Amino acid sequence: MKRVLRWLFRQLFSLKVSHLERLKFDGPSVIMPNHVSFLDAILLYSVLPDSVCFVVNTEIAANRWVAFALRFCRHVEIEPRNPYALRTVISLVKDSVPVVLFPEGRITVTGSLMKMYTGAAMVAWKTDAEIFPVILLGPEYSRFSRICDKVRTRWFPPIQLYVESPRSLTSDATLNFRAQKEALGDQLLDVMRQALFVARREACRDRDFFARLVQAARLHGFDK
Repeated sequence: MKRVLRWLFRQLFSLKVSHLERLKFDGPSVIMPNHVSFLDAILLYSVLPDSVCFVVNTEIAANRWVAFALRFCRHVEIEPRNPYALRTVISLVKDSVPVVLFPEGRITVTGSLMKMYTGAAMVAWKTDAEIFPVILLGPEYSRFSRICDKVRTRWFPPIQLYVESPRSLTSDATLNFRAQKEALGDQLLDVMRQALFVARREACRDRDFFARLVQAARLHGFDK
C-alpha cells in the first residue's frame, strides 16, 4: 500500500522529499508536521517509516473513510477534550514509539501556521523527546485544502516534504504550570516557524536553480 501511494504522489504531485534521513529515532521522538490539507496524513503515511504511530482524534477516526484508511497504519485514538487523553501518547513516547502528532490540531484556514496545541508541546516536554518538524509545501494549493476561497487551487500541485533536524523544548521552572504550558506552546510555534522558513528557502533555491538552468539552455540554444 505504501509503495502504491508513494508512486501515486510522485506521479500526480511530483512529490519531492528532502532530508528523510534525519528521522533517526534513538529515544523518545515526536514527529510534528504542519497541517495544510486533508492529504497530509496519507502523504505522511506513504513516506514515513512503518514504526511511527499516528495520533488521531476520535471524531475524525469515526469517519468511515478515515476508519478504513486507519486499518493500514499504526495509530492511537484520543479524545482531545479528555484531560487524561494525552497519557496514552506520553506512555507511547516514553516507550520509544515515534508518534506523529499534528501540533496545530486542525487544518490551517489561513495558509500559515495556526496556534500550537499546548498538549503537543507538553507531550514532548514531559517525555524529554526530540521533536522532528516536518514541513509540507504544496498541499495547501490543492482542492483538498481549506483555503480554496483564498488562493487559486488545482487538483495536483507539486508537493515538497521537508524534514528539519530534531529539536527539544526547555521549560522555565520559575513559572507556574499554566504559564509553563503557554511558554512551551510559544516555543513550539517558534520551532515550527523556523522549520517552515528553512523549508521555503530550500524550495526557492531549488526553483531558482532550475530557472537558471532553463535560462542557460535557452541562451545556448539547447532547448531547440
